[in-house]
Amino acid sequence: AEKQFLVEDFIPDRTEFDLSTQAKSIAPGAPAAIELAGRFLYGAPAADQALEGEMRLRTERQRAEAPGYQFGLADEEDEGATIIPLADLGRTDADGKATFDVAVGTPPATTRPLAADIVVRMREDGGRAVERVITLPVLPQGPMIGVRPEFGDGQVAENSTARFRVIALDSSGARVDLNGLAWTLYRIDRHYQWYRDGSYWEYEAVEIPQEVASGTVDASAASEAQIQSAVGWGRYRLDVESETADGPATSVLFDAVFFNDTATTETQFFCENG
Repeated sequence: AEKQFLVEDFIPDRTEFDLSTQAKSIAPGAPAAIELAGRFLYGAPAADQALEGEMRLRTERQRAEAPGYQFGLADEEDEGATIIPLADLGRTDADGKATFDVAVGTPPATTRPLAADIVVRMREDGGRAVERVITLPVLPQGPMIGVRPEFGDGQVAENSTARFRVIALDSSGARVDLNGLAWTLYRIDRHYQWYRDGSYWEYEAVEIPQEVASGTVDASAASEAQIQSAVGWGRYRLDVESETADGPATSVLFDAVFFNDTATTETQFFCENG
């Protein structure tokens, strides 16, 4: 019998550093100062170490100012993070510290909130690098609509009423008045169509939205607006958008499913009676 194996040399990391900032968020065109403090693991400051990195802009569905609310369109295509190189970060000083500014510039077009992952690497002269990440929310350039379902896990019982709360936030995260918001509830019918690919048959899903209900609602800074509609079984999407063509818009996907209350009652009775 014969067995081959590989023995590799491993050298543990020798440096460590921390990233910090006084900024709570970052606005397009307004740089944020990032502070770095590096050290060797044996205690000495990590002086004269090369720095490099990039900023990665990614979309999210929630904002910290309104937990539970969803912002932006649910079916918006996620094209991945937008990478902005951080050029000329320089090297650490004699105390192993460095300060540099990062800026967003022109953010990508999206209806969702943006977050900036600031990725920094401190590289030793031998080539080994240690990487750290700090994340800041990107301030939007206009108001945003938030929708919160009053049910969990994106599911509501069939033949019941689906309820939602609606708010509007400005770029700083404060609630504002936004009147005349149009909402539409769609039932998503899914069909499958077959097509031939060479010598094989393939299929793809085609989703057709059918309007179930619609109306208007006013988002208030003082209270939460409410939307409700009866739903049967199936897949649904609620769209809420402003009256202006280039204004904010938000959509929420959910399912109306069958809940077996009898099975739940029997399980509870069995547990309580051993």
